[in-house]
Amino acid sequence: LRHVQWQSKIILYIGTTFGWTIRDAIAWSYCTGRNKLKGSANITKISKKANQRLYFVRKLRKIKVDKSLLTMFYRSTVESIITFCILSWYGNSSSNDRNKLKKIIKSARKLGCNVTSLHDMYTNALAKKTDSIMNYNDHPLNVYFNLLPSGSRLSSIYARTSRYKNTFVPSAIRLYNDSIL
Repeated sequence: LRHVQWQSKIILYIGTTFGWTIRDAIAWSYCTGRNKLKGSANITKISKKANQRLYFVRKLRKIKVDKSLLTMFYRSTVESIITFCILSWYGNSSSNDRNKLKKIIKSARKLGCNVTSLHDMYTNALAKKTDSIMNYNDHPLNVYFNLLPSGSRLSSIYARTSRYKNTFVPSAIRLYNDSIL
């Protein structure tokens, strides 16, 4: 364990000295087994940051700010933190992690903000990103969004495991095909 910690300090020093990219650092962390592809740490940080921002919503509620302004402040501070990169972590997050964020949304609702559910935030972001990928032919993921001969539905991607099935591309195709019906 000491050798791995020492090795990581050397790698970080070399990375900052020689200007490694984030891709190199991620590849190194996967190779050494440091990253187990779990989103719990990320969601914990998101919930802590959202709780810190919810403090200001409580203070605004205490001085009796109008509900529309309170909702606008909530959306610009708290909801923006929750929805940042929601497409990358929501699909494979555990129910325990989702409940952490649902508690924040529930407390904002009790404060009088007009809030959307976590699942609705995810599906809205998924639909927007799917539309932008399909409309931009040079996007790297555009090759996965192929229309079937009927011209209305997308061909689905075979997913053997639920871990892959819950990632962005299969989820986006499922949402698109379900919205057609």
